[in-house]
Amino acid sequence: MHRRRFLATLGASVIGGCAGQASTTGEQPTTAPPTEPPTTSRPTTERTTERTTVEAESTPTRGEVLVKRGREHLRAAVVAFVEAAEGEDPTIVDVTAATSEFSRFDVDEAYRAAREDLDEAKKFAEGELADELADLIAVAEFVNVLGYAQIQLVNSYGRVNTAVRTLYTESYGQLADNVDDIRSQRRSAAQHATTLRETADASAFGVVEYISAEQFEVKMAQIDRELATLDGLATSLDGLGDPLEALEDDVNDYTARRYDGVSFSSASFEDARDRLAAIEPAESLRPTVDELACVFDALAAGVGEMQKAALAQRNDDRSAASGYEDDAVAAFQSCPTLVEEVRAVGELVDSL
Repeated sequence: MHRRRFLATLGASVIGGCAGQASTTGEQPTTAPPTEPPTTSRPTTERTTERTTVEAESTPTRGEVLVKRGREHLRAAVVAFVEAAEGEDPTIVDVTAATSEFSRFDVDEAYRAAREDLDEAKKFAEGELADELADLIAVAEFVNVLGYAQIQLVNSYGRVNTAVRTLYTESYGQLADNVDDIRSQRRSAAQHATTLRETADASAFGVVEYISAEQFEVKMAQIDRELATLDGLATSLDGLGDPLEALEDDVNDYTARRYDGVSFSSASFEDARDRLAAIEPAESLRPTVDELACVFDALAAGVGEMQKAALAQRNDDRSAASGYEDDAVAAFQSCPTLVEEVRAVGELVDSL
């Protein structure tokens, strides 16, 4: 009896255990566990809008393209301006009146290209780009006017060299025209320099890296010195044609022992010497000023001694005349350029 109840109880336990195990491993639970909400994908239209915005931000505007191109042309204009200057990494200050190879042609070509782009950019530029554009235009105008001033300075100094050649080749009748040309070119340079002082805005140079406000100030001081030097040179050479022709006649008469008509006037050469001595030359023009100062100083001293020698000869005082002649030769020879380049003086020295 007890055994049958035990077995019955055991059988129920086994059957129940198997049934429980089967439901655990074979069937899915009736209630599913909670799941995370599905990830919502960004709409295609939103991704497209974002990509378009990024592309728009990285693509330069028409105004920016024009300003960049104008800036490049402006840099080319400055490069052309300094191309003939000596030294490494030259600036506008390294171009002087003595830079004979300077040419305004390439400067003008690049300037016109820059202004074309910059003027077109005015239609599109706003805000900071408009401010940058205004500064670039100011720099472009400075370079343009500076180019005109520079070529006139170079031309004026070129006329000085022509006048010196006239002096040395005895083409004295052309000397007055040479002096007029010096002054004409100098006058044009001075007018452009005045425009620069009145219109240039040094604060605008911060928009470029190749011209600074400091360079602007140094350049304007350089121009002023060169203008003053050119004026002094023109004044010193002015009116020397006739005295030089008279000197040539005096030398011919003296060496032919025709003393009565000899004057050997030194006044004009003394005036030229004094005018040159008053010049505080620009460094670029100092070699010419020094050369002419040497010539006219020796010429004034030597002609003065020859005036005394001629007077002594007229008085038949040969001894005194000989002493004055020696002094004249010493004065002339103190400037080798005078003896070598002015034929009449060289011949006089050789004859004494």
